[in-house]
Amino acid sequence: GTLAGIDQTTKEQIAAAASNVHVPKVEMSSKPISPWYNVKQAGGLTPLEMGLNFGLVGASCVAAQGTVHWTRTAMVQQQLAGMRGEVPLGMMAQTSAIFRSEGMRGLYRGFSAAALREATYSSLRFG
Repeated sequence: GTLAGIDQTTKEQIAAAASNVHVPKVEMSSKPISPWYNVKQAGGLTPLEMGLNFGLVGASCVAAQGTVHWTRTAMVQQQLAGMRGEVPLGMMAQTSAIFRSEGMRGLYRGFSAAALREATYSSLRFG
C-alpha cells in the first residue's frame, strides 16, 4: 500500500493522529435559500426591480425622443441654413419643407442613433 516504505512506529503515529481528527457536524438549515433576485440591495430594491427600472426608464426616454425628434431635425436644418448664409425658415415652414421633400423618413433621419443614446445614457442617468 501507500505505507510500504514506512517503519511500524511511524505507521502507529499516523494512525493515532488520524483517529484524533475532529470532523465538525454540518447542520442543515430548514430555512430555504432565497434567490439572489429577491434580496433587497442598498437602495431598497431587488436586482430584478432595478433591472426593470432601468428597462422602463430607457424605453420611456426612447418614446420621449420619438415625440420630439422631428422638431430637433427641423431645428438642425434651420441652424444649417443660417450657417450657409441663408435666411432660415420658421419652424412650421421648415418642418413642411422636409416633409414635402423627404416624407416622414426625412423628419426622423438619425432617429436610430438618438434612440440608442437615450436607451443607454438616460437609463444609466435616471435608472
